[in-house]
Amino acid sequence: MFCDTLISGNLLYKVTRAAFIGGGRDCTVANNIFVDCEPALHIDARAIGWANYHVDTTMKDRLFAMLFQEVRWTDFYPQLLTLWQDEPAVPKGNVVARNISQGSRWNKVRDEARPFIHFEDNLIDQLAETIGGGAPTDLGRPVYTSTPELMKPQSIC
Repeated sequence: MFCDTLISGNLLYKVTRAAFIGGGRDCTVANNIFVDCEPALHIDARAIGWANYHVDTTMKDRLFAMLFQEVRWTDFYPQLLTLWQDEPAVPKGNVVARNISQGSRWNKVRDEARPFIHFEDNLIDQLAETIGGGAPTDLGRPVYTSTPELMKPQSIC
């Protein structure tokens, strides 16, 4: 499963499954611009479905083969200490925040994964250039104010 990864600050154009989290946890998809992606976001819960057999075999074997209880691991990955007691197959802790998606199918998030994802301040198909012209009127929205200057909407012409 795809875990503890940051997907941030990207401009993705016509990319299939541009941000793909295959059943993992603690991933962040933030401050990206998706244009004509199909879909822009894919998150599933494969470890509680078709890939469940990996949890008690490969996943467990690899976790316990690491020295995850030693300080060098616990300082950087404290969540590993309790992972096995916290529904290890469930894709918890994923955050999708302050992304802009235009002309894309925004997400293909599986129903069984959706309750565990925190969505916040994403702007979906609302850029003024495509819905009637003119500049965006609410530049105070978090999707604009908490992203780098490059990520703010600019006139294309």
